[in-house]
Amino acid sequence: MLWISENPLRTTLALKLGRVRPSKEASSNDAVASAVFGRRRRGYLPGNFQLLGLLVACLLTLPGRVAASREPAAEETGPAIVPSPLATRSVSPPSFRVLWKRSLGTGGAHMMIVHEGIVYTQWTDGLLSAIELRTGKVLAVATNVAMATAPFVAGEFLYSYSWGRLSELRLRTLELVRTLDMPGAQYFEAIPYDSETRRFCLRRRSDTGEDTLTAFQLPEMTIAWERGLGGAATNNFGSAILPGDGSVCIQAADDTRIRLLSFNLLDGRLNWATDLGPGNYVEFYNPIYDRLRDRLYVFTMYNGVTAVRRENGEVVWHWPVPLPNHSLRSTLTHYRGVVYAAMFQHPDTGAYAALDADTGQPIWIRPGFFREDGWSPNAVAGRYLFRNTHGPATAVVVQDRHTGDLVWSEDIGGYGMCTSPVLSDGIAVFGTLPYLVAVQVGRGFPVNASWAGAGNANFYPGAVVDRESSVLDDTDEDGLPDIWEMETFGHRFVQGADDTDGDGVNDLTEYVAGTDIRDPHSVPRLALRGNGANRTAIFPMRKASGIGYTGLERRYTIETSRSLDGDWEPYAGHENVLAGDRDIVIPAPLSPGARFFRVRVWLQPIEKAVGRQ
Repeated sequence: MLWISENPLRTTLALKLGRVRPSKEASSNDAVASAVFGRRRRGYLPGNFQLLGLLVACLLTLPGRVAASREPAAEETGPAIVPSPLATRSVSPPSFRVLWKRSLGTGGAHMMIVHEGIVYTQWTDGLLSAIELRTGKVLAVATNVAMATAPFVAGEFLYSYSWGRLSELRLRTLELVRTLDMPGAQYFEAIPYDSETRRFCLRRRSDTGEDTLTAFQLPEMTIAWERGLGGAATNNFGSAILPGDGSVCIQAADDTRIRLLSFNLLDGRLNWATDLGPGNYVEFYNPIYDRLRDRLYVFTMYNGVTAVRRENGEVVWHWPVPLPNHSLRSTLTHYRGVVYAAMFQHPDTGAYAALDADTGQPIWIRPGFFREDGWSPNAVAGRYLFRNTHGPATAVVVQDRHTGDLVWSEDIGGYGMCTSPVLSDGIAVFGTLPYLVAVQVGRGFPVNASWAGAGNANFYPGAVVDRESSVLDDTDEDGLPDIWEMETFGHRFVQGADDTDGDGVNDLTEYVAGTDIRDPHSVPRLALRGNGANRTAIFPMRKASGIGYTGLERRYTIETSRSLDGDWEPYAGHENVLAGDRDIVIPAPLSPGARFFRVRVWLQPIEKAVGRQ
């Protein structure tokens, strides 16, 4: 029998062994063996990763004896999670260098994604290419299936948009499977896709000329719903965004005003609408999402940047463009409490700004370093911003995100385009006319990089690792590393207190213990085996390995006591044990009377481990 307390952050499990005295909360057949899981503490510096622990307790008795039980000592043992500095991968400043550049056809490389080590790129002359990220080897090219919109992956297929038509192709080979005609569909930079509902959303022009938001259903490729956006302006090209809460948000304009709208992804019901000020078109306006603050950041060309609450559309702050004759045209970037904006001024006097995400106040404003007009969104990782110039200059640029200073650049020839770089495996990929360019910018993991990354904010967790961008970055401060969330769920819209598999153990606890977060039968617990003198308690150890555990090791200590509220002491030979893929076996005590055992489990940086050489 399993008993679960009502407190989701402090869960107590009890395993039925036999008749015992009733505890205060459990039934009369409960609480002979128990596990107590710690509560996460807040209040540490943003980005710090908590070294976490959990506590598992068990009672063993001599044959023929049954111990009296009382309420599990959750509060008496105290929280098992303790604050600790961020475990980082210490690396030298990266040596930036161009790995390769490729030119196909006559167009420019406009929008890219990375999936399983392959860069899929739409070219402006209608080509779609599949190129190996690390080597630049061209694997496949499809024609007449692209224009300038980022493709997206759903299951085993890649979906690519070209003027009024969506093509379904096989990954890697780009073999065409089928097409869907979408009359009235306009140009947009990206098509957001929700893997749970298998829906994607895009802007179309109706037969009456009104802008609409249309949700399509896969695999049927049918229209799920369509809603009018209240305008018929000619330049409404902005993409929608899926914040991960079951809504879809998009900007819209009529003849005089610009609005941000939120719809229910399932039925198209309008949640709220927020007025963003005067204007008559939204052009390439793509909202981005900050999960930690639960805000959307949006911009309009001449009105500036606005922070809006995701829940109700309430405006939090507004930043007007401070430079004369400058406007905003490029997707915003957000990372660690800073919003980055590019300010457009044709032909070659663009500028860039960093804003405090809490207040909207500028941190720095910098002119472009070359002859560039500022129509270039940034990608971000660790200390650096990455972009290519747009306009007469033909450079790829690395900028210090704290100061705005130039760190590195390289002239790659051709003509700069307004593309969003993508990051994966320590590599930044830039699109220009006529080149697709890959630059080694550090070390990282081969993550799947969708257009604009996490929250559409041009951030790709784990893609690049430097002194500030650890594999253990925890952007939403829920105790779960970003890279582990991306690997496990494909997104970061989960919380450590969530219980994904419904087994009564929260996701944070399962991450620490190394159990399978998607299997309700895989939980951290002591198992009792055998009878009489042969009875033992077994706790499976798991080595800390794989994505999300780089630089960490898992450790265990077994403690024993005569009573739950008595003095606990380490069990001989089982203190600060480095986890391996084996079981901890605790035999029945030889001395008379009941004895309790508990196992402490935690993660810590390898370089700080006790007893390691």
